[in-house]
Amino acid sequence: MQIAMPFTILFEEPKPVLEINQKVTQLLFGEAFEITEQEGPFVKGICKTDDYKGWIHQDSLTPQTWLPTHFVDALWAPVFPKAGHKNWAMVSLPFMSRIEIEEEKNDGDYAFIPALRGYVHKSHIKPLTDLNKEQDYVDTALRFLQATYQFGGRTYAGLDCSGLIQLALLRSGYKCPRDSGDQEKALGKEINDAPQRGDLVFLEGHVGIMINETNILNATARSMLVQIEPFNDFIKAYQDQGLEITSIKRI
Repeated sequence: MQIAMPFTILFEEPKPVLEINQKVTQLLFGEAFEITEQEGPFVKGICKTDDYKGWIHQDSLTPQTWLPTHFVDALWAPVFPKAGHKNWAMVSLPFMSRIEIEEEKNDGDYAFIPALRGYVHKSHIKPLTDLNKEQDYVDTALRFLQATYQFGGRTYAGLDCSGLIQLALLRSGYKCPRDSGDQEKALGKEINDAPQRGDLVFLEGHVGIMINETNILNATARSMLVQIEPFNDFIKAYQDQGLEITSIKRI
């Protein structure tokens, strides 16, 4: 099965919640989902991108699976019913959505997505082979500067600290867990010297990424934004909350 909506919410339990007091994430269009059980309209399974387990509504899935050939490289990519920008978009797909392109039906600068029966501009997508380490993951993370914070989010409409890190690393071809605690265990090599560009700074329940030797980028509930701040100010702000650095990891 694959995700058939621009994005959907994966819950820890088979019911939606208004106040998030459980593990939660978003799954993106085209991500593969393996079902293991069903309860009412909800199905439990595992997201094949990062092995994250939980429950989603069955209407979020389609049995019409496709083999992705491309991914969305724009923060949002509008999909039109006809080739050309003077059309209302049927839907917009978030960054890192997986799509199949049927090249025989491409029209000029627009690529055809058979699963949606619509067209996306070629500048908004890249072939899957472009998911490689030649893409600087810090540059990718910086594209989300000033995006709003949303616990459990994985799109420019709202994302959390570990969602930011995961999207940036996935874009560069790295396998990356979803939650910051799992990221701390799985990613990079711990260092004891001064942090540098690209290092991941972990605290209990939080993670940020160094953009240079003195500044850090992080999605934080303190401002409800993705923001850049001096590393020393970042440390002090979390120390005031009783949190200390648990590790600095170098990819």
